[in-house]
Amino acid sequence: MSREQERSKRKLEKNPVVECNKIQNKPELFMEQYLN
Repeated sequence: MSREQERSKRKLEKNPVVECNKIQNKPELFMEQYLN
């Protein structure tokens, strides 16, 4: 797993609401990041 993904996961754990909002705003970016 890349550092970016690690960082994303850590942020997600710390602040899931904000991260979920970002994911909903940019679902294609999120999917790209997590499926690759």
